[in-house]
Amino acid sequence: MVSNATIGSMIVQLVISVLIPIIALIYFRKKYKISFKIVGVGIVFFLGFSQILEKTLHVFVLGNPAATELFKNPFIYAIYGGLTAGIFEELARFIAFFFLLKKYQEYKDGLAYGIGHGGIESLLIGATVGVQSLVFAFSINNGTFSKMIEKAPQLSAVQDALVHTPPYFYLFGAVERLVAFIMQIALTMLVLYAVKHKKYIFIGLAVFLHAFIDFFAVLYQRGQIHLFVIEGLMILFGIGAYILIRKMKTKLLAEHAS
Repeated sequence: MVSNATIGSMIVQLVISVLIPIIALIYFRKKYKISFKIVGVGIVFFLGFSQILEKTLHVFVLGNPAATELFKNPFIYAIYGGLTAGIFEELARFIAFFFLLKKYQEYKDGLAYGIGHGGIESLLIGATVGVQSLVFAFSINNGTFSKMIEKAPQLSAVQDALVHTPPYFYLFGAVERLVAFIMQIALTMLVLYAVKHKKYIFIGLAVFLHAFIDFFAVLYQRGQIHLFVIEGLMILFGIGAYILIRKMKTKLLAEHAS
């Protein structure tokens, strides 16, 4: 049986994953009149570059026997995962602001793109996983999951994981979604500033920061870092991202006013 506490934590994670982008969109639409068009661009470019192009690369690379052998080393795999995510997502931001959004390079436009980019990520990862976990948990508790295991024995590992995972795991997942959302906005601001001022070194910095953060996330997924350690790192990254957003706000709003 999956405990009520665990199911409650799953619901909290799911609700937060959904509400984060919605609340941000409503709040900043009211405060800065951010453009739905730019939010849409952020969504489309995330899907195109992260979910289509990047995953297509993974199919080819991870399907290569030599790469499969190489990636048995968790640190090499973490470097690969971090770099590909950083390159594809920051390239998406750069192309969006350099080609499509030349007339939309104010602070509010960075917020709009970041909300679209980070928001759809929160929904795809946090909400999708949350719904799936809840469906499986209810199926386990009402006995229907055992019939699924009879047809697909490998699902027994999923059942064991859901039954034995502590409730705080899902609460940490909710915190991670919030931090990831803040970081996506911060990285957007960095690329926006780079394009607006033609200081393209900041795009390289954005790629590095993205890869650096994802490096630790992948190591955790490979069982190399304890849950509490990765959560502590994520909180520190989130604080750093918030500080970066505040600095970019000061710079971009001052430029707009002058």
